[in-house]
Amino acid sequence: MFGRVVHDAMSGGDPGDIPPQQPIRTRCPSCSGWTSFDPRRVITDGRSLFDREASGLLSREVLEERLATLGLVPTLWNGQPFVQGTAGLSIQLLPIVCSGCRRDLFAVASYGEFQPMRWMLAAEGVIDAMVPE
Repeated sequence: MFGRVVHDAMSGGDPGDIPPQQPIRTRCPSCSGWTSFDPRRVITDGRSLFDREASGLLSREVLEERLATLGLVPTLWNGQPFVQGTAGLSIQLLPIVCSGCRRDLFAVASYGEFQPMRWMLAAEGVIDAMVPE
């Protein structure tokens, strides 16, 4: 799954204003079984990609490599690598657990003001949250 837009409206500047979403079913990157997440919850309860606590102990390089599996690749912003979500939106991460193999994952969604007064939420997918050995 790559950037499935689940909310696109003239309202939503406050993530709490976004209507409840159906859970998004996607494959676990570890066991390939089905798992699901609520993209709205990623925005309301998750953390920004910039928040080092959000990504735990994953290095920037590992995090970027895993986001690339979702089609989210770094671009340069002010000379620094920066990963953007669908339509240039800000990425949020929320720790979840695969319902099949119980592996730690990050649900990934992107959210922001796409155009003046037009807010968009996209479900990007899930990535492995385990620290490589």
